[in-house]
Amino acid sequence: MKHIPLKEVQKIFWKNLLSTESEKKSLPKLIEGSRDFSAARRMFIYQEAYYLRILGALREDFCDLSRLMGERKFEKMTREYLDHHPSKHYSLRFIGQRLAGFLKKSSWGTRYPWAIDLATFEWTKTDLFDGPDHTSISRDAMATVPQTSWPTLKMRFIPNLRVLKTQYQIENLSELPMDEEKPVQLRKKNPRILKVWRKDEEIYYSVLDPLEMAMLNEFGRGKDLSTVCEIVCKKKRGLEAKTPEAVFAVISKWLDEKIIESLSV
Repeated sequence: MKHIPLKEVQKIFWKNLLSTESEKKSLPKLIEGSRDFSAARRMFIYQEAYYLRILGALREDFCDLSRLMGERKFEKMTREYLDHHPSKHYSLRFIGQRLAGFLKKSSWGTRYPWAIDLATFEWTKTDLFDGPDHTSISRDAMATVPQTSWPTLKMRFIPNLRVLKTQYQIENLSELPMDEEKPVQLRKKNPRILKVWRKDEEIYYSVLDPLEMAMLNEFGRGKDLSTVCEIVCKKKRGLEAKTPEAVFAVISKWLDEKIIESLSV
């Protein structure tokens, strides 16, 4: 066999590593076979080792999805996912970033619609855990703001904060038992909005009520405290009127949760 440059060998090996049984073409004679193991069989061993390593990473990132779908169905689903979205990064850190989108467009999302929300939720937690370091405002720092400056006070939230709109009550699915023969089926929708954030290297989440959702939106748009109070205390934008005390109670909770990164007036 004539000499083939290393770069070309690597390309051929990579192409065959990612090929499925239905796509597999004759393997170039780059792998020597034997009486017990053909070249194709040897390549298959590499393929399976490669896939199983990725499957293990996906199970870690989507442990509840794997457990509640059942191991066999989860494995079948991930094989299809990898056929559509093979790894394009040297790190396994990003291998699951398209899983929720894949579920939404595939028959798996039709069969298990709750899995779309759960995959989004689990990936968000992984993404936040690996997110950038940040600082947050303490109560002592908040106390230094003069009362005369409070009406024009603006807030910026930490980068490791996400708001998710879900159709199913997926945040407590980790508490459900798993039956391999009868995967979880949530047939009744229960729309909700989740706040997910990182605090002191831990991931937390809570269900948002209309008041907190409105406050997050308005502060996120750059509105100051007086404008936010006007919106939520005077039945604006579909909200029931709230008292200023309710607004400050939310801000106090945010300080405990450490989701306020900075203040400006």
